[in-house]
Amino acid sequence: MLELNEDLFIGAGKRRRCYRHPDDPEKCIKIGVSGGKKGRDMQTGRERKYYRLYTKRGCSLKHLSPCYGMEDSNMGPGAVFGIIHNPDGEISATLGSFILGGMLIKDFEEELRELREYMFKEGIICSDFNHGNILVQNQSDGSRRLMIIDGLGNSDLIKVADYYKPFRDKKLERKWARLLWRLGTFEEKARNKT
Repeated sequence: MLELNEDLFIGAGKRRRCYRHPDDPEKCIKIGVSGGKKGRDMQTGRERKYYRLYTKRGCSLKHLSPCYGMEDSNMGPGAVFGIIHNPDGEISATLGSFILGGMLIKDFEEELRELREYMFKEGIICSDFNHGNILVQNQSDGSRRLMIIDGLGNSDLIKVADYYKPFRDKKLERKWARLLWRLGTFEEKARNKT
């Protein structure tokens, strides 16, 4: 059983807390805020299911945090994922933190276009697609890659988009329109704070 403590804490979302893996600095473990009780952490189950589905389909996973399964911890069961970090070893920052730091959405046009093309080509769907679930990973050649670290999978009750491309493309169009709207709203709020 993994022993987690606040020294290993990385960050938190609405449903889960993320900690560095105590035995492997290249991994993290996401623990449901409910303590991981059965039925309370559907997001982890969905992410693991879709990671397996995309792997089985032979999809490229280059914009996704690697998933390594589940492990028990003193805080409950958690999903183990790869930590996304820059060449200098620092954990990559969220797209939202760059915007809060003064950068503009237009500064990420190329990276956003690449991520969009990737998601449409591979059929990658995210249930919670926002500036906090996308990291900006610096590459050793000076370029940047956007990495999805949370919210992977289709949360629809009837998952037609998983198997029928026209429905998937429509869903992805809606997800991207909403992401760009959210980014614009977030950028506007960040500018008004300064």
